[in-house]
Amino acid sequence: MRKAFVVGVLVSLCFVVAPFTHAQTASQLQAEVNALLQQLAALQAQLQAQLGGAGVPSVLPSGVYGQCPSLSRALRQGMSGADVTALQAFLAADPRIYPEGTISGYFGALTQAAVQRFQARAGIVSSGTPDTTGYGSIGPMTRAVIAKVCSGAYSPIPGTSIPPPIPAIPQAQCSFAGTTLASGAAIQMYSVPQAPVGASCASYAQTRQCINGAMLGNPSFQYTSCSDTIGQACFVNGTIVPHGSSRTFYTQSLVPFGSACSSISQQRTCNNGSISGSNIYQYASCSTAAANTCVVGDTTVSHGTGRTFYLKSLVPYGESCTTSANSQLRTCTNGTLSGSSTFDKPTCSAATSPTCVLDGKSVNTGASGDFYNTRTVPYMSGTACPAANKLSRKCTNGIFDGDENYQYATCSISPPSSCSLAGQNVSHNSSYTFFRQSSVPFGTTNGCSSVAQSRKCTNGVFNGEDIYNLASCTVGAASACTSLDNLTIPHGSTSPMYNTPSVPFGSTCSRVNRTCTNGSLGTTNTAYGYKVCTVGSAPAPTCVLQAAKSVYLPNQLVAFNWTTQNVISGSLLGTAIPSASLASGSRANAISYSTVGDKTVTMSVTGNQSTAGQCSTIVKVQDILPPTCTLTIKKSTATTAGSAVTLNYADTAVITWASAGATDYSSSTPSSMSATTSVGVASGSMTLKPRERSYTYTFNNAGGSTQCAVSVNFNPPTCATPTTDKATYIYGDSATLTWSSTNADYATATSSDHISPSGSATFNNFIGTSPFTFTFVGLGGQTSCSKTITIPTPMTMSGPSNNIYQPGNELTVSWSYPGAVSTAGVYLMLVDTAGNKIGTSNIVAQLPSSSSYGWVVPISIGTTTLANGQYAVRAVAYTPKSACTTSGCGTHTVLARMDSNFFSISVPIATLFANQFAAALAALEAVLQSLLDQWDLLF
Repeated sequence: MRKAFVVGVLVSLCFVVAPFTHAQTASQLQAEVNALLQQLAALQAQLQAQLGGAGVPSVLPSGVYGQCPSLSRALRQGMSGADVTALQAFLAADPRIYPEGTISGYFGALTQAAVQRFQARAGIVSSGTPDTTGYGSIGPMTRAVIAKVCSGAYSPIPGTSIPPPIPAIPQAQCSFAGTTLASGAAIQMYSVPQAPVGASCASYAQTRQCINGAMLGNPSFQYTSCSDTIGQACFVNGTIVPHGSSRTFYTQSLVPFGSACSSISQQRTCNNGSISGSNIYQYASCSTAAANTCVVGDTTVSHGTGRTFYLKSLVPYGESCTTSANSQLRTCTNGTLSGSSTFDKPTCSAATSPTCVLDGKSVNTGASGDFYNTRTVPYMSGTACPAANKLSRKCTNGIFDGDENYQYATCSISPPSSCSLAGQNVSHNSSYTFFRQSSVPFGTTNGCSSVAQSRKCTNGVFNGEDIYNLASCTVGAASACTSLDNLTIPHGSTSPMYNTPSVPFGSTCSRVNRTCTNGSLGTTNTAYGYKVCTVGSAPAPTCVLQAAKSVYLPNQLVAFNWTTQNVISGSLLGTAIPSASLASGSRANAISYSTVGDKTVTMSVTGNQSTAGQCSTIVKVQDILPPTCTLTIKKSTATTAGSAVTLNYADTAVITWASAGATDYSSSTPSSMSATTSVGVASGSMTLKPRERSYTYTFNNAGGSTQCAVSVNFNPPTCATPTTDKATYIYGDSATLTWSSTNADYATATSSDHISPSGSATFNNFIGTSPFTFTFVGLGGQTSCSKTITIPTPMTMSGPSNNIYQPGNELTVSWSYPGAVSTAGVYLMLVDTAGNKIGTSNIVAQLPSSSSYGWVVPISIGTTTLANGQYAVRAVAYTPKSACTTSGCGTHTVLARMDSNFFSISVPIATLFANQFAAALAALEAVLQSLLDQWDLLF
């Protein structure tokens, strides 16, 4: 009956879903969803009542199994995940349940068998299949039993056979990064120790759980802590702007009166050390200049005020100064005075009588008088002021005519002036001797007279040259001389001088007498500059003594060789060495030894001044002599061999050796080198690619060891200038750089570790000029080659203002291109998330005259309606702008490009709701199916 009810609900769901595609309105759809929810609630209530009456059995005692897993979904064979891992760890704690103990995170056949054993022993189900009875799958009832096992609430069902509990198996802890975590515990971990600027640690976090010594989750999440990076502040012309903050900057700190600072301002934002906007906006403050005042002669008029000015400062008797012909009110506006510039007199008065009075001189009306434009004139010959300084002015009704500058009644000639120079006063027409130097060196011809000149004063002015401007001169004292060993020789003194401060033992100091004359020892014998010369001490005698052979047999006569220095006599083995052999010599059959061992032989030598020295050598006496050997090396393609060779990186070489008397050998040649001929004790050769600077072979026998060595030199690396995949780039391009070299083992690039000596790499996301320097390192040294890549200034773009549009809507985007030139053009296109152009024509194309615009762009192109998805508008700057038309910009140079924010095209609301309803219906069906599974298990 109850099962029939569940089936009935499912059938009713089918009937509800069937007519859905023909539903008329969203309200009708919502009503049908509500009906489904009501039926589901009724089914859940009835099922709960049945479960309560059936008496769900208790399960196994707490502690029998492993760490309690957190299970929130149905599990069955073929599924995987962290909950499967936790289930396997729980079951593996009891080998009777899960003897294999495999913890893989995958629900396979072994895990299914373990679940069946647990269900049977817990009295849940013991037969059937996962699809019929749930036997072998984790359903709601099995999850409930597992939870009761974990809580200790298990009680066996009467009649079931439960094996005795197995002691709980300790769960291994997890240790990592200095942290210990108990099995079953979880911790939030991070993939980076510090989040990049602009990002938070939460974007790099993952919760990981310890299961019996193993950490679940992605091993790249390895850090237990993470800190957010504080972005760098920006510095603009001495002003600090913190990361993420904005500030208004101006192109000028002061604007003229009447201008506004807001017209030259820009809001700039700091993003990790990089400031937005144009660099011409660099001033943190701006003020407006004060208005200028107006100046007329000695009179100042403030901005915005007025003052009356007059045409004349004096008008005739009976005339008024205030008439419009004689006065004018003039107003000052920011330094400019209104009115006529002829009205420039700040005051005016009228003559008080018909008689004219000027400078104390009275002249009746109709008469004239002489006046001067100065009271005195400079000294000159004669007794009267020149006629050029005099003017006859006529009096008319209290006013003189003529030039007002002629205002003095008398004029006189000034007396002549005296002259003053360097503290000396010289009368008119007198002379004085001056000097151009305050002193002259000792011995100067004519002394101070050589730098003197007599200068005459004429009315305050000296004749002659201005460089003669000193009143006195002295002759300097004679200078002493200094030798090369810093001893002083007085002027006029004669002293013995040497050409060197010391000579070797046995040599004689060479000297001459030299006389000091005013700091100079003369131009002859200039090499003799030392006042002291000493003879060196006799050098100590030295010697080197060697046996002719490294090893001798018993009773074999020993021969010696020697060399000496600074020796006048010597002896070896008690016998004097002949003088002819003192410097170098030998003695054959000097001595023999009957016993083996190391024998010390000493040579004594004597030098000059009774100096003595000695040297020794060891004579090895043994029963067997060491082996002999030869070792040569040559380039594989060469014909002759020697003790050294010079190679390129890829060259191979042949090492050849031969020995006599050797019983075994050892070699410094790396074991990884393959030989073309097996190494033999007596002789052999090896072909190899050398990577060492020397190779040593040691040949041995009972008598000792002998080494032979060869050296390898390597040519230094060479490289060519790296190449790029493009001659020029625009912002957003990736740049591929290719480099190559010879004779290099590896290379290093700017801010990189070792890389291949030849290869290529792609660089992204940089702006400006970036130099890339590659250093190639080989056995022969290193060399560098560089390449500079320039990415121009990017465009910036914003919009659209909304995130979701429907077909037929319009959107707005705007952009700015600070690096634009007057010949640049911009055109727009619609692109998908992969950057592919949508449609067959451009949305809009323009030829801008400035760098910032806004556009209203339709979403549909032609007759093609866009499908649901994400899109962006791309702005592309080209040059020349005349090439850009409504069909594009052809193949002309691309300067920059930038995409807008992505926006979505949505479906109509009815269709959208239908999709949401279908998803909700699927979820309801899953819940009902789960309830039906429980019902089957119970009944």
